[in-house]
Amino acid sequence: MKNKELVSKGLDILRDVFAPYICRELSLKYGGEIWWRKGILERLYPDQKRNLPQTGDFATLIDSLDIAQCVLLFADIYWNDIFKEKSSDKHRTWANESRDFRNELAHIGGNDFSESDTWRALDTMSRLCERLDSESAGEIRELSKKIQDGATIADRSSANEQSTKRPETGNTPNAITPNVAKNIETVWANIVRNEGEKFYTKDRVEFIFSIDGDSFEPKPVTGTKYKPVAKETIEHVLLNYMPLKYPTQLPEQIYPRSYIYAILVDKRIV
Repeated sequence: MKNKELVSKGLDILRDVFAPYICRELSLKYGGEIWWRKGILERLYPDQKRNLPQTGDFATLIDSLDIAQCVLLFADIYWNDIFKEKSSDKHRTWANESRDFRNELAHIGGNDFSESDTWRALDTMSRLCERLDSESAGEIRELSKKIQDGATIADRSSANEQSTKRPETGNTPNAITPNVAKNIETVWANIVRNEGEKFYTKDRVEFIFSIDGDSFEPKPVTGTKYKPVAKETIEHVLLNYMPLKYPTQLPEQIYPRSYIYAILVDKRIV
């Protein structure tokens, strides 16, 4: 079994636990008759709900949600209203990271996940799943035993190396040459210039951002609050992780990485 098949299986197990949990919470919030329409259909954009049914029994509606929609509802749309009081910030981070791995899987084509990325994906999913269903979390951990050594494709390996260590260059680590410094200032100037403009994450979450001195604050239309991202964080990413192919190239400490990724791959910025 290829590593991408293990990641896919882990996402399936997580979805089978995550979707019922989210639907139960929304049913409690809105009531048994209108929860699907008010809680989901009216809160998602057309491209986010195009495969969802208008009506159905509870089991059918649960089965129609994919992992990306589950994470969107959990970590963005209803985080402040419902799930923040029931979960820790770590659960939100693990949910967003699981969505990032799902997006990578959708675009990986004939390539495969590296060994370390597969470990990380399954570990993240099992941690998120543990709170909801320990037995399912154990199933995800069992998948880790099947990870294929040496299954790395060249470009995936390169992406993984970028996410775990600084690139080897002729400069000392983090050395800012005049050209790099000029590029950083240009990127930051472009970020400032695009304050208030619409951007989209890889999962099509619309957001703008506001500038406050040497930092910016992502503001998704879902209303989710994020801490400001410092200019130094952007400098760190430009020096150590470019070019970006996936949000998960960035480590968890660089947060919110889905929004940072969206900005730094936009042609208005770089």
